[in-house]
Amino acid sequence: MRKKINALTVLLISVGILLSGCNTGSQQVTLTYKFTPDKIYHYKYDSRISSSLHENGSLVYRGDKSHLIFYTQETISIIDSTKAKQRFTYTLKNTTDNNPGPDTWSNEFVMSSNGRVVGIEIENDSSRQSLDYFRTLMEQAAPVYPDQAVSPGYSWNNTVKVLLEEGSTDASTTYTLKALVREAGYDCAVIEYTGTMIIPLVKGMGDDPSATVSGSDKINVQGVTYFAYAEGIIIKEKETSHLLRRGKVLKDGRSIEFSVEETRSSNTILIQIE
Repeated sequence: MRKKINALTVLLISVGILLSGCNTGSQQVTLTYKFTPDKIYHYKYDSRISSSLHENGSLVYRGDKSHLIFYTQETISIIDSTKAKQRFTYTLKNTTDNNPGPDTWSNEFVMSSNGRVVGIEIENDSSRQSLDYFRTLMEQAAPVYPDQAVSPGYSWNNTVKVLLEEGSTDASTTYTLKALVREAGYDCAVIEYTGTMIIPLVKGMGDDPSATVSGSDKINVQGVTYFAYAEGIIIKEKETSHLLRRGKVLKDGRSIEFSVEETRSSNTILIQIE
């Protein structure tokens, strides 16, 4: 049940190192992504992960690992005035994971200018169940910026109703515009966030098709991001998260209850615009 490196690792990267800057008082800004087909944005993402796996109450695995990934974001087509298709291409440079998956892979997303992900195409994964998992995750992870100009101190929520086997529940993240600062040559909005994501479990790539999987992921997350509001791009992100996965696998009449705990800290930084 070990987690694999995939687009989710990078797309869940959120928010950067909070450094000093000049507060611009009550100035209002509009938070929207800008889609620029003539530019490619290069990022570096590194993470540190501690995890453990239990099966039927017994410890199966405990350990630490790290990942260093470089990735690019580019606009490959403009759909209309508010939506565009984005391609993210990831290159794994270093990992302490013994089963890291491919060294290079890419995914495509249809994004709205407010940050909402409205379409997903996952490379090398035709599983409808896996696509459903990623759609549910991105529905909760995308910040969905306000549709009006905002000032420091303004907060908003992204709340999504999730249907689990035991009934429906709400997953919610709160975002707060803390300050407007000058960072790395950009005028940036410093956005802090904290929340909980809840995603029903599905079978992943490589799982036995005869097995039945049930359960859910609960991910508590907090972080801060630097968003260059004039350019409509992320400059830095820093995030810490704690995942608790509880579920059951039924195969050949045998039931295995499992739990995974994972604590992750990650940093993302824009390193080049091509």
